Amino acid sequence: MKEIKDNEAAYHKVYESGWKEFFIKQHYLVPFAFYLPVSFYLLFKSFVVKRVSLLHLLWMIPLISKFWGYLEYFLHQNVLHENEERKIDAGTIREFHDIHHNFPNDPYRFVVPLWASIPSGLVFYSVCKTALGKEKGETLFGLMILYYLFYEFTHISTHKYDIKHPFFEKIMKHHLKHHYLDSDKGFGFTTTHWDEVNGLAFAKNAKKKHVQKQPS
Repeated sequence: MKEIKDNEAAYHKVYESGWKEFFIKQHYLVPFAFYLPVSFYLLFKSFVVKRVSLLHLLWMIPLISKFWGYLEYFLHQNVLHENEERKIDAGTIREFHDIHHNFPNDPYRFVVPLWASIPSGLVFYSVCKTALGKEKGETLFGLMILYYLFYEFTHISTHKYDIKHPFFEKIMKHHLKHHYLDSDKGFGFTTTHWDEVNGLAFAKNAKKKHVQKQPS
């Protein structure tokens, strides 16, 4: 179980070194400001300029949903957390996630830093373009960016807001139990499916500890 040092919804300085602190923190609005224009450009180019058929949404959206659901589960369990079976050396990105567990309501520890997400995005862009060609590949990648931002939004909402909707309430309870009950379970976020398949879901009667929302 990872240690919770402070539950306050405020910025907590971790390092004395200014440059390291700069790279290990990021405000939760940064990925939206950076990636939304990229996604809108790609999708406008695809559907308006290149006239890619909207029917492609019928298979692209389910594909992205299934792919991202497993990706977030796998990376959370094996990269952001230490897994004795796989032993992946994740370095600074795991350190960033450990700080999020230490200060779960710190608004500068909610989202993936750009220095980590941009290289990953370039890899996914190359894979999409190679597999589907430039037009459909850019369409798929533009949608993938939106789904990534949806993931970030749901994570931020879990720690910062209280959205009264069955979907958000379910993932909020699941993720907060990961923080406050057992950090060796509950690795999925936009879906609990892979936790359930692998026996890492929480029992319905499992009680969370100290999960009250902090004022924004």
